[in-house]
Amino acid sequence: MSAGNTPARRACRERTSAALLAGKGYIYVAAIDGTNDIKIGFSLDPARRMRELKRYGRGHTYRVLAAWPGTWSDERRIHAALRAHQLPEKIYCGREHYSRSILVNDHGGNLSRDWLMTERAA
Repeated sequence: MSAGNTPARRACRERTSAALLAGKGYIYVAAIDGTNDIKIGFSLDPARRMRELKRYGRGHTYRVLAAWPGTWSDERRIHAALRAHQLPEKIYCGREHYSRSILVNDHGGNLSRDWLMTERAA
């Protein structure tokens, strides 16, 4: 039996799939250290996701700025609304990266979680 297919691994994958289907997770906004860029994502465990991104994210270090309960569908709606602001894929792996400037609204204030979840996700 391979290391990736042990009973414990299968049980973990099943729990993760059930949690995702139930919509239990977090939307997070992460800063990318040394840049003015951010990543918006969905994870069951944002802290663990930051460690994964450091390992697989082309050497960038990510740090959670904010996280709140949400679903994978919420994350997809946010990305669809912000599509025009996405950074080119060649800079980072994936299209979930933006300039940090999107977090500042037209009046110079910080955009809130509620704004991301309602105004942009509607």
